Amino acid sequence: MRTARLTLLCLLVSIATACTTPSTSDGAAAIGGASSEPSAANHQACLTNAKALEVAADAYFAMTGEYPSSQQQLVDNGLIREPVEALDVVATGAGYDIVAVGPVCEGFDA
Repeated sequence: MRTARLTLLCLLVSIATACTTPSTSDGAAAIGGASSEPSAANHQACLTNAKALEVAADAYFAMTGEYPSSQQQLVDNGLIREPVEALDVVATGAGYDIVAVGPVCEGFDA
């Protein structure tokens, strides 16, 4: 059994080393996931953070009768620990919007 595991491990290592570095559409190697499009993980993080801000903003409304005009109001009222750098809460006439403000969530629509 040990020999089978070592053989499988060697096979997996051989396959991994034979793989080429991913490249972008212009042929340049992609380094450290740096690309112009957000990764699936970044998109999921934006969704999760946007949902947390939405819940906190709704809780703020329930507490004060007004929607927040900034994340700092959510922090000051203990609804979030710290502002989310890639997103922001922006007051509108009838409520609030959650908007992307950093490159991590660029193009993200909450």
